[in-house]
Amino acid sequence: MADRDGVLFLRSTSYDAVSHQLTVRFRSPSGSAWAAYEYRDVAPAVVARLEAAQPHAQHVLDTEIAPFHAVRRVGQTSWDAPRSRDSHVQAPGRAV
Repeated sequence: MADRDGVLFLRSTSYDAVSHQLTVRFRSPSGSAWAAYEYRDVAPAVVARLEAAQPHAQHVLDTEIAPFHAVRRVGQTSWDAPRSRDSHVQAPGRAV
């Protein structure tokens, strides 16, 4: 459903401080396609870094959130494991 090249850009985020759940919305360059994902157990300090990183929030998402937090597409019931590229790396701000 994405544009010809299948690229989606981070459009917006929202955070539930009670559940520590981060919702990230993406859109295609033309706006014709979109997707929303939820990340579980994201610390407020990580969300603050994400918000402060504008316009480079995608980098924070890719390096500090996606590798360390379970994710699901909005509307799905099951969570996928973090996509950690390096399992021995400790998540920023999280105790082992």
